[in-house]
Amino acid sequence: MLKLCVEEFLRRSSPFYRISCSVSTKYEIVKPRPYRRRLFEAALLPEVPEVNESCSSWRKNQEQRRIARTEYTEMELAFVKHIREWINTEGFRMLAVCQFLPVKGRAEWLAKNQFRLKGLELRKFDSRTMLKLLEGTCLEPLSVLFKYEDNCCLFGKEVDSLRSVIKECKRYSWIEPLGNVLRFGYTSTVTNILLALTFDSRILSVSEVEKLCRLGSLEHLRLETISILETFSHQSLSMLSSPSNCLSNTLTYMSSSKSINNSST
Repeated sequence: MLKLCVEEFLRRSSPFYRISCSVSTKYEIVKPRPYRRRLFEAALLPEVPEVNESCSSWRKNQEQRRIARTEYTEMELAFVKHIREWINTEGFRMLAVCQFLPVKGRAEWLAKNQFRLKGLELRKFDSRTMLKLLEGTCLEPLSVLFKYEDNCCLFGKEVDSLRSVIKECKRYSWIEPLGNVLRFGYTSTVTNILLALTFDSRILSVSEVEKLCRLGSLEHLRLETISILETFSHQSLSMLSSPSNCLSNTLTYMSSSKSINNSST
């Protein structure tokens, strides 16, 4: 053992110590592009002014954010105008605001068709568009519901659309009422939460609409209300006209009796 250690020491201390290494022949040789190609690219290189990168101030950033949040581009204004014209052309009178969670495309497409069969139109617009659409209208208090991008709208044309939003949707197993809100969605795929209901220029609560749904046809109730109001107006006119008719008859009788007495004398 000692002999082996001595031999190893002598071998390492020898000036002719052999070192072996392997060199790979697969290395990349950097070859520049041809001179003509480089000259062509340099001639066609666009002349762009140098941009001096600097850190903007906090006030400037806040101002840019405010402008981006409040001001609208011409394309956005044109889109809002198109939506307003579409609502007026279709004659939509009912608007239901719902919370819309992520859903598969096919499930959303089927839901739209089912709502369309009930006389409802399901549309999803971004929050900036809805805020501009409600600005300056009687429904502007609903703008607080469009602070986030997870809301959708249900449009209806008739007063019975209120019944369709609440009563007809209860026929599906994926709808579950939660107090003053309704949650309806496909099993583990879509969920809607009813946030507000409007008809014409009036904002209705979900509890009020549920009470109306317990009654008969809403259109029939509207016609009955109109007929009752017209009956009251006719009765008031008759009550106001009866004293004047009695007075005129009395005066006519008195004048006729006075003329008879004068002729007899």
